[in-house]
Amino acid sequence: MNQKIKEHLFDFWETIGTSGGFLKNGNGYLFTGPINNSWPHKTFRLQSQFINPKTLAQDLQEGMVPNSMVASKDEQGDLIKALKLSLTSSLSAMAMDTSGKAPLPLEKVLFERVSTKSQASIFADIASRAFGYAVLTQVLDPLIKNQNFKLFLGKHDESFACCGMIYLDREGNHGLHMIGTLPNFRGLGLGKEMTKFLLNQAIMDNSGPVYLIASVAGEKIYTKLGFKTYGTLETYTLAE
Repeated sequence: MNQKIKEHLFDFWETIGTSGGFLKNGNGYLFTGPINNSWPHKTFRLQSQFINPKTLAQDLQEGMVPNSMVASKDEQGDLIKALKLSLTSSLSAMAMDTSGKAPLPLEKVLFERVSTKSQASIFADIASRAFGYAVLTQVLDPLIKNQNFKLFLGKHDESFACCGMIYLDREGNHGLHMIGTLPNFRGLGLGKEMTKFLLNQAIMDNSGPVYLIASVAGEKIYTKLGFKTYGTLETYTLAE
């Protein structure tokens, strides 16, 4: 299951990169390179047997390749050692089987699907402030025209306060992504409500497994909703 969740995430990044025209092929890896090192700025699908560590290290140092690499000690352990990479994050790979489940009851939040560039701009602003890194409107805009993506905004007291998206991958599986809440609206359960709303979208689409990648704090919330953890997703960087 862990590998299936990773494959979904890689498919997610590939599709975003292709839609935005910034998916690149390296020698033994793929990477997304949106402008200003904005989201998603990732190096992934590493094939160690085709990678020259010295060349890759130089490209990382010169900023030619994103210095944020999704790797596995089990699969790319020798490459990690050769590049002297440092572990920067370890997130939980989670999944839930929604087969036969009824939609979850919702409260507190009014949801609005993103269908215009101005709405995409609001989504980008909320996501940037929620996650602490740049999310650009020009990256999101092509996604709202792609039938495999559904982007949503959540309102609280007439103000846009949270965001989230659901992606249908090439295998027909759904994943929940970019679930974020503005700092001044945290503690109100809006992230949980957005997660439930996105799950309902998957249930209405007759989805089976639904995937997501969670932080330590998020994992607790998602576990209560029925998600199970199937390993970790590790990200490494080359020290300057």
